Amino acid sequence: MRSVLQAPGHDRALPPEWIGLVGAAGMTLLGRAAGLEVLLALGAAATFLLAVVIFPEALVALFLAAGTLKANPLLAAVPGDLTMLSAAGVALAMLIRVLRDGVPPVPRAAALFAALLVLMPLSVLWSPDPETGFEKVKTFETLTLLSFVCPFVLFRSRAQVERLMVCFVGIGLFVSLTAVRTGHPASPLVAAGGNEIELAVYAAWGMLAAVSYLLLIGRGPLPLLWLVPAAFLGLTVVQAGSRGVLVGTILALAFSAAQALFYPLPGRRRFLGAAAAGALVATLAGSRLSGAATDKYTEYLFHANLDSILVGREWVLARGWELTLAHPLGLGAGGFDWATGWDHSHNMFFELSSEQGMVAVALVVALVVAAWRTRLRGPWGRSPESVICGALIVLFLVQALITNGPNDSRPLWFTLGLALALPQFRRAAAPLSLTSPRSAGEPHRRAAHSH
Repeated sequence: MRSVLQAPGHDRALPPEWIGLVGAAGMTLLGRAAGLEVLLALGAAATFLLAVVIFPEALVALFLAAGTLKANPLLAAVPGDLTMLSAAGVALAMLIRVLRDGVPPVPRAAALFAALLVLMPLSVLWSPDPETGFEKVKTFETLTLLSFVCPFVLFRSRAQVERLMVCFVGIGLFVSLTAVRTGHPASPLVAAGGNEIELAVYAAWGMLAAVSYLLLIGRGPLPLLWLVPAAFLGLTVVQAGSRGVLVGTILALAFSAAQALFYPLPGRRRFLGAAAAGALVATLAGSRLSGAATDKYTEYLFHANLDSILVGREWVLARGWELTLAHPLGLGAGGFDWATGWDHSHNMFFELSSEQGMVAVALVVALVVAAWRTRLRGPWGRSPESVICGALIVLFLVQALITNGPNDSRPLWFTLGLALALPQFRRAAAPLSLTSPRSAGEPHRRAAHSH
């Protein structure tokens, strides 16, 4: 099936299936605005089914961001649970893709995740709180598994990754534009229905998608337009007041800049020019850009007092370390919650070591290393796809170290899966993209369709 982003240069017409998708989405919006429930339901159902077939990247983006999006008051009219709906859509899209294109190759490193899938339920057997442990394992064996596996099936070309990154920019803009100012010094700007961390994460995610990927691909001046949403999203990251996300974003941008300096990426000059301009603006107007979050950064981040930097996290991190030393084989699933009374570990690795032991930590570390190395292999090893995978791994690893547990880290698991899938991407000399009529994309498309 030919995508709108892959249409040949001599045929610029929008394919019928995409016209149908736009029409269904318009029907949904019209039904919502007019209060016509039947029209809303029909439009939503048609949009969902068409997206499953021709635009699964949007469902993947919704699935990864569903936790924050479904809390937004503007999406309160969405029937059912957005996480489960988007997960069902992704699973159905994977099934259709496998039936159409066959089972994709899965790298050997994926066996490390498979080992976690075995270890997690086994750890319920010695858990002091089997009920909590079972709930955590159930989520890991379904939603977390889906986030890791879907890149192997749904992403095999540049055009597919490009559509995904455009969706991330769109989600980042939606979350940022609907953000709420609280006037509280600890969280001056929060996501609607959420908190400052969620706001900063999705803004950072969208910004990295724009500058560390979309700005790099394509030719001519058109990709520079991505700097407009990127600047707004970057400002949102700073003003949200999340120290961890800010640090992760800075490290991810530094990594992207290093890649652009050392590797002949297609849009490296655009990126380096934008990075230099951004650094200059941040240096000259840093405090004015951060707004109400300035005092929080000054008091709790930009100094050498470690206790102050970790304020609010030091106790839970210390308990995680104590439990790891006392139980090197783990307390079992749910053990961290049982021992500490916290339902949030704020550190994926300490939660794993406290519950499944150091074996689980070793598996995750090995998986991260394997994904980091795999993204450098093959013809895509020095590409914008490799850069964005590395940048997102940096961002989400920082989040896993200071905020998220294993099941909260679905974006990290997804990015690890995408990095592992890169060597299997098809090759092409001149694929079509959103930003240019000639940028890299799907290889040997005619040959692939002829089989």
